[in-house]
Amino acid sequence: MTFKKLAEYFLSIENTASRNEMTEILAKLFNEIHVDEFDKVLYLLQGRLAPQYIKIDFGLGEKLVVRAATEALQLDKKLFHNKFQEEGDAGRAVEFFKKTIVSMHERDMTITEVFNKLEELATSAGGGSQDRKLSILAELIQTLDGLSARYVVRIPTNTLRLGFSDMTILDAFSWMLKGDKSLRPAIEAAYLVRPDLGHIGVTLKKNGEKGVSHIT
Repeated sequence: MTFKKLAEYFLSIENTASRNEMTEILAKLFNEIHVDEFDKVLYLLQGRLAPQYIKIDFGLGEKLVVRAATEALQLDKKLFHNKFQEEGDAGRAVEFFKKTIVSMHERDMTITEVFNKLEELATSAGGGSQDRKLSILAELIQTLDGLSARYVVRIPTNTLRLGFSDMTILDAFSWMLKGDKSLRPAIEAAYLVRPDLGHIGVTLKKNGEKGVSHIT
């Protein structure tokens, strides 16, 4: 799946106040996602690259995000910062300018491509790491469409916040398999044993309902 398609799902979830509707949107997404991308999607939905118990620090402050955006879009820093302050959201500011600037570099990226770039950004360390982080984020902003760039910028700045809990995802797993919440108790029991939504999701995607008992 392209990241652009995933971003459209993010938008649908963000614009939905009803938990039941969110559950159905997530279940639809889970049914569309290939098993090879499944754990990546689960982590990205949480604004992460790994389970909650694994600490990942992107090391990106507001100034670096502004710098990456202005370099990627070749904008005056003050112009971008003013829009950032107006929106209160770097993602929306990037999306605004992406829609007004034609980029020769823009293309569809797969979920795996974007995930790997974010992972590279997060794990860059040592001398020159700040410049590498800046370069990676700028490349993503330059390459992705406006909506995708909105969400990609929010992930390393820890501002994705789509408005659902882990429990909603567990409900969505049940909806994916059964079309209702009847499997939620069994899936939640597995989650309490191993609180890794990516691992649980992949297991269920591969093995269906019987996969719940395989989670250790």
